[in-house]
Amino acid sequence: MRTVSSLPLILIVFLLLGSAQVSSAQVTVNITAPSSSSVPTSFTLQANASSPRGVNGWYVYVDGYAVWNTPGPTSFISAPVTVSVGTHNVNVMAWDRTGAYGSRSLTVNASTVSPTGVSVSVQTPSSGASVGNPVPFNASASSPNGISGWVIYMDNQNVYQVDNYSNSLSASVNLPGGTHTIYIRAWDKVSGSGTSPSFSINVGGAAGGGSGGVLPTPPASARTWTNLEQTTDNWSDCSNCAGGTHTSNYWKAFWQTSPSMDGASLQFFNGGGPWADVLWVKKLGNQNWASNFIWDFYVYFDSATAANLWSAEYDLWQSVGGWEFMIGTQCVFGTGEWDTWDQAAGHWVKTSVPCKRMSAGNWHHIQMYLQRVSGNRYKYVTLVVDGQAYTLNQTFNAGWAGWDDSLGVQWQLDLNGSGTDAHEWVDKVKVSIW
Repeated sequence: MRTVSSLPLILIVFLLLGSAQVSSAQVTVNITAPSSSSVPTSFTLQANASSPRGVNGWYVYVDGYAVWNTPGPTSFISAPVTVSVGTHNVNVMAWDRTGAYGSRSLTVNASTVSPTGVSVSVQTPSSGASVGNPVPFNASASSPNGISGWVIYMDNQNVYQVDNYSNSLSASVNLPGGTHTIYIRAWDKVSGSGTSPSFSINVGGAAGGGSGGVLPTPPASARTWTNLEQTTDNWSDCSNCAGGTHTSNYWKAFWQTSPSMDGASLQFFNGGGPWADVLWVKKLGNQNWASNFIWDFYVYFDSATAANLWSAEYDLWQSVGGWEFMIGTQCVFGTGEWDTWDQAAGHWVKTSVPCKRMSAGNWHHIQMYLQRVSGNRYKYVTLVVDGQAYTLNQTFNAGWAGWDDSLGVQWQLDLNGSGTDAHEWVDKVKVSIW
């Protein structure tokens, strides 16, 4: 699984200015959905493109701002887009392996009323209710096209999302203490959506001291690995595993005394040039019995890396019965967001969690609580960054890989368009499973 590469900055400038130095004649782009200019505030944009040299990357812009991208190679995209109520310009751009590009634009008028007739009603909690954590949510929805998914919003932030082909929603979500404005949105199988009326609730007590959930305490039966950065076996390294265009100069170095928290950190290096990405994997053997995972570690960046790194990816994966549960997260410093990986769909999903550039010369603490759930699905429960907790509550389908049963964790460094070398140190790596 690779991170989403981004179009080099200089090329973006050329594209936006319409530079004659890049030909667009050989790349044809067509937008197939939405088919109407009237859209809900959250909709799916679908497009295809063709080029004699193959389609190698995509960008989606709303009102001039990039909201979604993928490096491909793929001739078809299905991208989630969220806009505010009103009129917006959506531009879809695809480019081939030579840098030639094509684009297509459309104007949409977004409203909270679904053009496909999606209606949503909330049964619990009631407006003005005082509730405790986790907060129970029950809602129902209808559409002539059938319901396909749900999102719960708190203060206009996505706090729970699930692909659920059901007319009813039943979910329990940890929320921070205090008074909050809530609304629930459902979407149907043709990308129409409907939104419930907004209502307020008062949550009695913070969840985890941050803006999200709390990490559970592993039971006595849990298996725990500590100081994984000090174990030199069962590692594998991969530069451009998915067939990228850059050959990376990369390495890892064990037992680093400086910087370190306990005298033995692990250092990763990527010097592969513009947009190069490198992945380091630590395998933990067959652990197919486990369905709960806490991954806890510290990261450190030097000044050049902290200022220039495009994104840092942190993944925990499990293979059970041939199904791949790639529970991947990435902090995209270049766009200021945390993303989660949808394995079955094969793309990143933007979360409401901000990704600020981590300060150089300091250790930063990252913790995650993740689950494998029924129906060959996996769930992002909680992300904690430097003590700030965020509830994710996103559930996705696994993908078929045919791998032997196994468990592992991995780190990835993605360079920016200038190819500035990146160094990352990790320490106190701990994994608990049960």
